[in-house]
Amino acid sequence: MKSGLLATLIITTALALAISSFWNDSLIVDEIPHVGSGYSYVKALDYRLNPEHPPLAKALATFPLLFLDLSQKAFETKFWLQDINGQWDFGRFLIFQFKFYVSCSFDFHHRLRLCGLADLLCFYFKLSSRASKS
Repeated sequence: MKSGLLATLIITTALALAISSFWNDSLIVDEIPHVGSGYSYVKALDYRLNPEHPPLAKALATFPLLFLDLSQKAFETKFWLQDINGQWDFGRFLIFQFKFYVSCSFDFHHRLRLCGLADLLCFYFKLSSRASKS
């Protein structure tokens, strides 16, 4: 029982520290292509942008963008149609040209979803380790 409580305390503390560390931060350099490529994964079902990273986390982080009224003009740009490595410019165009980038709310919410996913995985491992002991 004490080990389960300790594991819960560690996971909760890690989540609180993660949230407090990105509370008012802006996008970091590699989040721009990750947001653009993640959006292209869930909207266009096209995995050509940023193929060197696993798509699941990027797709989960950008899934809520599907419910916003975003213009699809990013898919008409040369970054999408012609550039071999257009992930950087495609991401910038998507984030900054469509004016849904308000303060840090977008940054905060997509990072919060990833922290939630990490927390769910931690609790899953905690529960599965408890089940394997019995």
